Amino acid sequence: MNKPTLLLSLAVSITASSFANAQIQSVSAERSDATNNRSSIKLNWAMAKPGAIAIYYSENPEASITDSLLLAEGITATDFETLDFPGKRVYFTLVPDAGKAKRVAPRLLPLQGGRNFRDIGGYATADGRTVKWGQVFRSGVMHDITDTDYRYLDQLEVGTIVDFRSTDERKEEPTNWRAGDADYIARDYVDEGSNDLFASMLSGNATVAMMRSQMTDLYHEIAYQQALAYTVMFDELAGTNDTFAYNCSAGKDRAGIATALILTVLGVNRDEIIHDYSLSDDYVDYLSAFTSEDAESNPNYAMLSQIPTDLLEPLLASHPEYIESAFESLEREHGSVMNFIQSELKVTNEEIATIRDRLLETVN
Repeated sequence: MNKPTLLLSLAVSITASSFANAQIQSVSAERSDATNNRSSIKLNWAMAKPGAIAIYYSENPEASITDSLLLAEGITATDFETLDFPGKRVYFTLVPDAGKAKRVAPRLLPLQGGRNFRDIGGYATADGRTVKWGQVFRSGVMHDITDTDYRYLDQLEVGTIVDFRSTDERKEEPTNWRAGDADYIARDYVDEGSNDLFASMLSGNATVAMMRSQMTDLYHEIAYQQALAYTVMFDELAGTNDTFAYNCSAGKDRAGIATALILTVLGVNRDEIIHDYSLSDDYVDYLSAFTSEDAESNPNYAMLSQIPTDLLEPLLASHPEYIESAFESLEREHGSVMNFIQSELKVTNEEIATIRDRLLETVN
């Protein structure tokens, strides 16, 4: 299998809930360039008290320790670096002398043509479990995913894809999924909110503060605009054991709120949800993605080249205040985000329990 040639810097930070006997408090994995055109993966962790750990790995995101391969043991440092596994999605399990094991992987996938395609696993939840890796992936547009990328994605065994994009967006950049059979779900609609935003930018009277305010207002609307799609998303999460993926265009706004809703249902801390949302700024150079010569040939992006860079920044950024304002709006109107999920998206207690049982784990 060919190795993807674009080696992106990948970072994931997971802060664990506090347990009396837990030694590993946090763990991260990031991929970076190495010598001889081969990337490396560096693991970093923080310990509640000194102790040694062993590191295991597997291509199975749910593998038990006994079914995993030993990479290293007796490590008393708080970091470890290994060469990457070309073409393979590998998950690492860190096992301390005492306390709970922690599983981790680089969050962003190393795709040549993907945009913000990443795993939402690894976050600790209120009940002491952790969101499973390798089960749910968020993404931006998939139109430019390469054949090499698809060979990599094939191992994920994605069975369901929900596309939040509008009719015009899907027409200009259609998804041609080639990593096995997957149910592809989308709906026809016109994205009037984005059209209004672009009109304001081109009016000649726009300011950076005005654009940032309009993005905040837009986030008040996305959860309602996408309510039908989000309802289907939760129905699929509760009704199938498929590996699940969902996307919008940038992979940060509609997909960002979708992720926030899923992580809320799973019981992830609000600060971690906001952190996950903000990672898009670290993973994607949106200015280049949406203003390059190739992007200008796309009618959905062409107008962006006419807008001053300082006015584009609020549109292309993942400022925490955007997702925070979405939460505040839902809480103001429904009392809580969970109330919105249950009343507007019609997600039942039984479905919530099913989704949690399916997507949460305690590593053994």
